Amino acid sequence: MYLNLKYNTKKMFCKQCSAENMPNSKFCTTCGSKLHTIKEKQSVTILNKISEIDLKKLKIQLAKGEITPVEFQEKLKLIKSGKMNAVITSKKEKQSVTILNKISEIDLKKLKIQLAKGEITPVEFQEKQQQYSSKIKKNKVHFESLLKKGMELFNHGQHKEATKYFDKALSIEPKKINLLILKGKSLYYLNKFKSSISYFDEVLKLEPNNIEVLEYKGQVLSRIKRYDEALLIFDVTLGINSKNPSVWIEKGDTIMKKVLHQKTPQHPRLRTAFQSGQSAKFKEAITCFDKALKFNSNNIDALNRKGDAYCLLETLGENKGWSFRDGIKCYDKVLKIEPENRIALNNKGDAYLNTKYGGWYKTAITCFDKILRKNPDDVIVLCNKGRALSLKGKIKDSLPYFDKALSIEPNNLRALELKKIALSKH
Repeated sequence: MYLNLKYNTKKMFCKQCSAENMPNSKFCTTCGSKLHTIKEKQSVTILNKISEIDLKKLKIQLAKGEITPVEFQEKLKLIKSGKMNAVITSKKEKQSVTILNKISEIDLKKLKIQLAKGEITPVEFQEKQQQYSSKIKKNKVHFESLLKKGMELFNHGQHKEATKYFDKALSIEPKKINLLILKGKSLYYLNKFKSSISYFDEVLKLEPNNIEVLEYKGQVLSRIKRYDEALLIFDVTLGINSKNPSVWIEKGDTIMKKVLHQKTPQHPRLRTAFQSGQSAKFKEAITCFDKALKFNSNNIDALNRKGDAYCLLETLGENKGWSFRDGIKCYDKVLKIEPENRIALNNKGDAYLNTKYGGWYKTAITCFDKILRKNPDDVIVLCNKGRALSLKGKIKDSLPYFDKALSIEPNNLRALELKKIALSKH
C-alpha cells in the first residue's frame, strides 16, 4: 500500500493521485500528470503529515466497515492537501446506506479487506468502483423515481399504493430517514398501527429527537390503548420543544382516554377515591388544552377537547352544572369560527340534553339537524336526535331515528340500548 512506502530520491511520486512510478518517468502512468522527483526533505514532510493520522486505526475501521471507502478516500484527500482535521460527516450521511453497497456484483467486504491489507491501492479500489459507476447512477435515478411516485400517491391519500413504491425504494436505501417516515405514516393512515411503530422506531434509532416521529409514535400508542407509553413519548417530545400545541392536545386527549378506559370499582369507598382521581386527571387534561390555546386561542381541536373534558367532569358531579356551562362555552367559541363544525354541534347538543337548561330541547334538536342536513347517515347524531325526542316524550317520533341508525350499523350497541329505553316508555 502506497502509504507504507519508504520514498527515496530515485522514486517518482505523483502529487495529483499519489501513485508511485518508475524512476526517470516524466508523466504518471495512472493519471497522466507531470511527475516530480521526491527529494529527501519532501519525503520526510509527507511521512510526517501521514503520521499525524493513526493510519493503522483507519485501516481497521475500514476493514470492519465502520467507515466507507468513500470516507476513506476523503480522508486521504485531506492528507494530500495538508488538511489534517477529521471530517465530521452529518448524521444523515452516516445513516444513509450508499447505493454502492446494494450492488451484488462487488464484494465490498472483500475489497475493503484487500485495501486494508495493502493488496490493492486506493487508486485500484477506485478504479473498480468506477467500473460500476454507470450502474450506480442508474440505481440512483431509479431510487429517485420510486420516491417521487410514492410521494405523489401519498399526497393524494393513496397510501396503500404508496407503500409499494416506498418498499422498493427502501430496498435500495433502507436507512433513508424521510423514506422511513413516509412508510410509517402510510401505515398509520391505513390503521396498521403496530407495523407503523417499527418504522418510527427505526427513525428514532437514527434521530432520537425527531419531534415529528415522536409525535406520530405517541399517537399510534394512544390509538392502540398503550396510554402510559404514549404519555411518556409526549413528555419526551415536550421536553425537546414545549411550544408544540398539537403535542399538548394529544397529551390531554390521551389522559382522558386513559381515564375512560379504566373500570370503576364496585366498592363505594373505592369508587369515591377513583372518581376523585378521575376528576384530577380531567383537570390535568384541561391544563394541557390551555397550554395549546396559549399559542392560538382559536385552535378548534383544543377548544373541542377542552369542552369534552369539562362535560366529563360534570358526569363525576364536579361543579354541579358549571362544568357543562364551561364546556358549552368552548363549543360556542368553535361555532363562531366554524358554524357547521360537526364535533362542536353534536357535543353542544348532547350537553344540553344532559343539563336540560332552558330551551334545552330546541337547542339540541337545532344542533343535530344542522349536522343531519349534510350527513343524514351520521349514526351518532341519529342516536342523539332520537334520544332528544325520547326525553321530550316524543317516543313515536324517536323510533325512526334509532331504526335508521341500526339499518346502517345493525350491531350498534348505543342505538339498541336507546331504542330499548324508548320502547319501555311507550
